[in-house]
Amino acid sequence: MAIPFVPWEYRQDALEVVEGERRRGRQVVAIEQAHGSLPYTHPGIYRPPLCLVLGHERGGVTPAALAAADVCVEVPVYGMANSLNVAMAFAVVAYEVLRQQHAFGMPTL
Repeated sequence: MAIPFVPWEYRQDALEVVEGERRRGRQVVAIEQAHGSLPYTHPGIYRPPLCLVLGHERGGVTPAALAAADVCVEVPVYGMANSLNVAMAFAVVAYEVLRQQHAFGMPTL
């Protein structure tokens, strides 16, 4: 069960969160299919500590939060669907962050 180990919270105002995380020295990475977004596998894109910003299932990341993010990444989707659900998108990108950061030195189980 990951809940005790992965801090998360719901906040109404995404822009407020983005600005706060930046003040804390975190890179803000939006996960969204947007103009100018980079492939989530782009080498060297993630600079920990970081904050991943995901939007609502239907509305996505707000335009204000997208504009304020340091970088926007997207996961390609093939076939009939045009996007992944939020949980799946998070999982895919989070594991890519771990891969690129060599699991932050954590041993495998």
